[in-house]
Amino acid sequence: MAGVRIWARLLRQMKLHVGFLAISLLVDVVTTYLGKTGRNFEWVHFVYTLVEYSFLAVIFSFWQDSARIRKAFRLSIPVFTLVCIVTLATLEGVTLINQFTVSLAYSLYVVMAVLALLGRQRNDLGLIYRDERFWVSSAVLVYSAGALAIFAFLLILPRNLLATLWYVHNSLNVAANLLYTGGFLCQYRR
Repeated sequence: MAGVRIWARLLRQMKLHVGFLAISLLVDVVTTYLGKTGRNFEWVHFVYTLVEYSFLAVIFSFWQDSARIRKAFRLSIPVFTLVCIVTLATLEGVTLINQFTVSLAYSLYVVMAVLALLGRQRNDLGLIYRDERFWVSSAVLVYSAGALAIFAFLLILPRNLLATLWYVHNSLNVAANLLYTGGFLCQYRR
C-alpha cells in the first residue's frame, strides 16, 4: 500500500515492484478462492513462479553495476522458463506443488539478493537504511532463504509439521512485506 500512495516518486524498478506485489496479492486471492471451493490451485503457482522470477530478475538487474551480471539476470528468465516447462512435463504435474522450480527460484533469489547487497556495500552510498535496494534485497533474502528451507523439504517432512510450516511461511511473508515497505518509504523521502 505504501508503494501505491507514493507512485509518482518511485524509481522505475520500484514501480515494477509495486506491480509484482499487486500480482502477488491477486494470486493469494485466487488460490484462496480455489482452495475454499475445493478446486485445484497448484497450477496458479506454476504460472506465478514464472511471473515472480521474471519481475525479480529484472528488478535485481537494475541494481547491478556489472553489465555482464545485468545481462545474465535478464537472460536467465527464458532459461528458467524452459526449466519450468520441462519440469512441469516430466517431474511435476499441475496437481502437485511445484517443489523443484520453487526451490530453484528461491536459490536464485538468494544469489541475486546477496549480489545486490554486496554491490550496495561496495558503492557505500551513505546510510544503508535510506537505500531501497537494502530493504528490498533484505526482504527477498529473508523470505527466500526461509521459504527455500520449507519448500526444499516439504514433501519429506512429517505431515503433522505442515501447519507449523505454513505459520512459519506466513511469518516470513509478513517480515518480507514489512521490509518491502521500508524500501518504498525510502523512495518517498527522495
